[in-house]
Amino acid sequence: MAVCNNLFSGVEIDKDKVCISHLQYTDDTIFFGMDHHEVSFVAKCYDCKIGSVPFNYLGLPIGANMNKMSSWMPVINKFEKHLSDWKARLVSFGGRVTLVKSVLNSLRLYFFSLYRAPPCVKIDDMGVPFSKSFVKVVGNGSSTSFWHDVWVDGMKLWDKYKRLFKLESNSNATVTDSWVWNGSSWCGNWDWVRIPRGRTVADLVMLVSDLNSCTLAPDKQDSWRWQGANNGVFTTK
Repeated sequence: MAVCNNLFSGVEIDKDKVCISHLQYTDDTIFFGMDHHEVSFVAKCYDCKIGSVPFNYLGLPIGANMNKMSSWMPVINKFEKHLSDWKARLVSFGGRVTLVKSVLNSLRLYFFSLYRAPPCVKIDDMGVPFSKSFVKVVGNGSSTSFWHDVWVDGMKLWDKYKRLFKLESNSNATVTDSWVWNGSSWCGNWDWVRIPRGRTVADLVMLVSDLNSCTLAPDKQDSWRWQGANNGVFTTK
């Protein structure tokens, strides 16, 4: 009614220019598209506080640029509060896993259901480096990512050979897809967008040298090894 009577304009969104004048919840009302005097008048009438964008609503940042690291600091602080170092030191490995599942799963689902975290936001830096406690043990390579998993020389191949990775058209290829047995020897089966040349040729020679140091077991499945135990098996007590 207020928009129809030109008391305030609201805001138009999307290509269809849908007008949103307000959002009303159980005990909250948010108005859009007012100038300063209109905001002051409505706030006085409804006995409300005047806010600004960005703001937090139900613990979520609204109106912030979530591509910036600074916008994620409140979220990171929440993780650090729950996964503080003293908690990690005083609990067993099993307790850490329970803590990580409890905190990370609930908070991650809540925040990440609305926002996609940029690469600069690293969950492992928020307390317990859980993912770094497991390493991939390659058997036949069918469930191991050639470029993205750590399975050669302690590094992800896309990070070590960035120039080659840019030429790979199938960035999600498994080890089985990219490193195959031709009947007499192992050889690469990459799908380059163009033939490597210049420095990428030298990179390719180094990559093949790294791969030749690995032995695949066609009759064995890939697995994970827990670095917290000598036998590589994760257990709880």
